[in-house]
Amino acid sequence: MVIGSTIVGFVQLKNRGKTSIYGLLGAAVVLVVFSQLTDLFWLTLVVFFIGLAMPIVTIPFFTSAQETTDPKLIGRVMSLIYLAMNGFDPIAYGVIPSLIEGGIAIQHVLLSFALLAVLIGLIVLIKGKNYQRI
Repeated sequence: MVIGSTIVGFVQLKNRGKTSIYGLLGAAVVLVVFSQLTDLFWLTLVVFFIGLAMPIVTIPFFTSAQETTDPKLIGRVMSLIYLAMNGFDPIAYGVIPSLIEGGIAIQHVLLSFALLAVLIGLIVLIKGKNYQRI
């Protein structure tokens, strides 16, 4: 993540919206690959790329949100973004162990949610033309 943050910090991004969407899609595709691997070496390498992609998604997104939001509303907007990013964590802490306890392999759970992330990323890529121009 430090390497990804450094890259985003030094590279002048022209389209932060498009960069964050492509970063999200890249992270989701890498998670699909991660869900299919069993060798520890390759899993470690893939986790490196997931960590590299996270700042490429979050930093341009937060920058865009802060630049385009009215300064009077920035606190509320950032609170909503934080809620959207972390609001599903407690649900995931309950759902994922329940699925595993129900006999579904963790690889299938990861693959399912990774494919859902790819689908959401593609929808945002297709529908979010205004965001891509930021």
